[in-house]
Amino acid sequence: MTAVFLSVLAEEERNAFESFYNDNYTKLYSVAFGYLHSSHEAEDAVHETFMRIISAPDKFLELSESKKLSFAYIVVRNVSVDMYKKLNKEISIPPDEFSFEDMFTPSAEHTAVGNISRDELLVFISRMPHIYRDALTLRISHRLSGAQAARCLGISESAVRKRISDAVMMIKKYMEGGK
Repeated sequence: MTAVFLSVLAEEERNAFESFYNDNYTKLYSVAFGYLHSSHEAEDAVHETFMRIISAPDKFLELSESKKLSFAYIVVRNVSVDMYKKLNKEISIPPDEFSFEDMFTPSAEHTAVGNISRDELLVFISRMPHIYRDALTLRISHRLSGAQAARCLGISESAVRKRISDAVMMIKKYMEGGK
């Protein structure tokens, strides 16, 4: 099925996806396996991840290499969690495989909001539950539309909006000193 999707892409796009796949399959497989503990299920999760990524090729190809990988980590984590839940297993979330700080452009490095430094804010965001952090990352850092983020996360667009709203409220509370 992946070959069918790749065949409709321009040669340059197809080569970019194939290169990304070849360079990062093992990393994404490791993340999926960490959740699913089954090589067959992990392979399925990675395949589904690439199917979701291919469904929005323009946005994905615009990203820098580090953002492409963080984007793929978010998608594979969510695909793996969904698969795990379908198998009726209890789930625990392993630590992130990438740094949240890497997703922000260097121009934001010296920004501080009120009395909170950029680094403090990044630490707070990196400690947020992944469902909120992933929605924020896809919408803000990766600049996906609500519908595109929803497809990647396997949830509804309204759920994406709710998660972002909740995340913003958490950030506001933190910035006001509520930690």
